[in-house]
Amino acid sequence: MPVTVVWDNDAKTIIRESLIDPLTISEVIDALNEVLLLLESVNHNVDFILDRTQRHQRMLVSWMMLTRQYLLTLQNRNVNSIIVITPDRLARTLYEAAMRLFPNFTRRTYIVVTLEEAYQKIAELRKPATKVK
Repeated sequence: MPVTVVWDNDAKTIIRESLIDPLTISEVIDALNEVLLLLESVNHNVDFILDRTQRHQRMLVSWMMLTRQYLLTLQNRNVNSIIVITPDRLARTLYEAAMRLFPNFTRRTYIVVTLEEAYQKIAELRKPATKVK
């Protein structure tokens, strides 16, 4: 199956979507609907991990995923962060450029290389802010 969408932990605070080539637009839309259903099934904040480590298609798919992330953020206020995992340097460069050019479009989106880095980023984002006296 080219797309899997699962709760990544028993507390249902992280959704992980894994993408594997080849992937069709209808499969992307189906996955988005599945993610939205999971988000709507809880009444607490959720982090979203988009695992692209098995993806090799570039360009159009990368921009399509950015648009998809925007929809997730807008439609669901309970999304804390969107973490994209990709070892693909070109995809990371495109994401990073989009994040600088369109900060509102990509807010709460972070790019990492490994699943472990994704978990570290989520832990970092969940830490309470320390007050300066």
